Parts: sequence; structure tokens; C-alpha cells
Amino acid sequence: MQSNKSAVEAKWKKVRDGVAEVLPAGTVLVVDGQSYSQAQLLAKIDGMTSLFTTAESAKGSATAAVQAVRQALPANLQWMVGLVAVLKHTLGVSSPLLAAFGLGPKGAKVPRTAQQKALSAAKQSATRKVRHVLGAKQRAAIPRVQNLELQVVTQGAGGAAGSVSPTPPTPPKVAGA
Repeated sequence: MQSNKSAVEAKWKKVRDGVAEVLPAGTVLVVDGQSYSQAQLLAKIDGMTSLFTTAESAKGSATAAVQAVRQALPANLQWMVGLVAVLKHTLGVSSPLLAAFGLGPKGAKVPRTAQQKALSAAKQSATRKVRHVLGAKQRAAIPRVQNLELQVVTQGAGGAAGSVSPTPPTPPKVAGA
């Protein structure tokens, strides 16, 4: 399927071919109240088709130029970042002279509103719950099981091949008791 522009261009070329082949050389046609000879009609149509050709070549040139910019941009952006860093280092990050380079001095940090702080705290709390994150005091409050022992019991041919049954932990021995 041809694009609309290609279809219009093809139509103009067909009309030109028709004017050149079908109309006799001495024919005069009146279009929009103006008289045109065959030669004048061909010249007008050729002018329009040359615009299509010019537009197509300009499109090719523009496409090539855009591609060149896309290829050169990463390296040039890196260079520009380096230049800005050197300018800020040389002049100082809060220098008013940076405005001449289109750079603003580093402004003061904008304090957060109470609503932003409350939202941040709520998000942090929700994240800690979802991830089961505990603080140092919360971890210390969890009772630890010490001296856990396991006893392995194996039974004969009628029983299971092997089973494990935990034995209750033995209380720790206190010295001097």
C-alpha cells in the first residue's frame, strides 16, 4: 500500500503523461479562469513533481543528519558533562558567573513538608513489615533456644527406615548450684 504522498505524486506523473501524450500541441485549456497551453500545463506539472523530488532528497539528507547526531551524541554528552564539572570546579558551585554558561548556582536543599515526611515514614514502616525487617532491640527480644539436641532412632525391618525425634533441651548448668 502506497503512502498518501506517493499516491499523490504518482497521480501527478500520470496526469503529466496524459497531457504530453493525449493533448495536441496547440491545445489551450482554461483552468480556474486562466488559459494554459500544453507547454504551460507541462511546465506547471513539472514544477509540482520537482517539489516532490526535492522533498524526497531533503528527507534523505535530514535522515542522514539525524543519524549522525544520534551516533555523535553519547560521546559529546560525556564531554559536555566533563566541561560542566570543570567549570563548576574552576568557578565554584555557587558562583554567579555560572549563569553566563547557562548553569545555575547550586541552590539550597528544599525542606520536605510534614505531609511528605509522614508519607515517607508510612512507606518505610510498610516496607519493613513486608520484608520482616527487625531492629536490633526487636531481634534481642526474641527468645533463643539453646542446647537443642536431636536423637536419631532407627527401627528394624517392620518400621520406617529411619526417623528423627527431637528431645527436649537440657537446661543449662549453672556453676555453683
